[in-house]
Amino acid sequence: MARNETTARVLKVIHILEIHPQGLSIRDLYQKLQDDGFPCSVRTVYRDLEAIQAAYFPVTREGSGDESKWKLESIATLNEKVQFSYHELMALFLAKNTLENLQGSGLYPHIRSFFTRLEKALGPGASQEIERLREYMAIKPQATWQSGVSQEILDTIYDACAEGHVLEIDYTSKSGEQKDKVAKRRLGPEGIYFADSGVYLIALDLNTQTHKTYAIARILQARMTTDAYESKNFSLAEYIKDSMGVLRQGEISDVELFIQEPMASYVSERRWHQSQKIIRVDNGIRLKLHLRINDELVRWVLGLGSCAEVVSPKALHMQVQDEAAKIMQKIDKNVA
Repeated sequence: MARNETTARVLKVIHILEIHPQGLSIRDLYQKLQDDGFPCSVRTVYRDLEAIQAAYFPVTREGSGDESKWKLESIATLNEKVQFSYHELMALFLAKNTLENLQGSGLYPHIRSFFTRLEKALGPGASQEIERLREYMAIKPQATWQSGVSQEILDTIYDACAEGHVLEIDYTSKSGEQKDKVAKRRLGPEGIYFADSGVYLIALDLNTQTHKTYAIARILQARMTTDAYESKNFSLAEYIKDSMGVLRQGEISDVELFIQEPMASYVSERRWHQSQKIIRVDNGIRLKLHLRINDELVRWVLGLGSCAEVVSPKALHMQVQDEAAKIMQKIDKNVA
């Protein structure tokens, strides 16, 4: 019975310290234990704190004498070698919520399972602190997947990339001469790319010997063959670096935009592309980029509205102008 009472009292000390992050003196701890129905001596409180420290709880003492304060540091502990500060728990919270845009994908159940197991391992204190963050932090993820990607197909593609085997897929194209038709493709898989709330396979088309991007949501079937595939000097990072999103079409060019307020502040506070350079000028900014000129970039510029002006190149200026004219024609037609 005495052992159970000791355990209950020690847990109570931990709880009291946890809800008083500014720290408490021995006398304060002693009084709060008395108030909560745990009769003990001041010396017993000292022994309990020593036991808590011996169990690897990050309890520290600040100051000296009777006025010194004991604190439970903002740390969640998996074991004596793996610890997380509450700033790191905040990062965990942010990461978890940022990944909400993967709902509907085959990966999401595994992501949810991972965070559930991690929070369970961290213990109730960490879980409570993460939940407390919801009271004053919120994250709006990007658009989530509307249709699920088959877990079997995703696993097959992953294994083919990791093990170096040729893939055979049935793929539905959404552009060109093969639009809406299902075609068989024989591919050398290079990597998986997550972008714009979707997941893509980057692969070498073994028929044309060109690298292409395939939306995994459009792959109806995937089979890993026994034929080996050895990638030759391919860099996934190099392949994706020149695009605003996932499209690889268009010439790579230096782009300059003049963006007025209030959109200037919105744009300058974010990283849109690794090549971007921002120069502050009167009533706005000049945004410089080095990337492909294609429909993705045109749509992004149009999204800035009348605050954005294409300075160069002329090709981008013309594409934005043409797309804006098409939009106006449809508006005029609907109004009429």
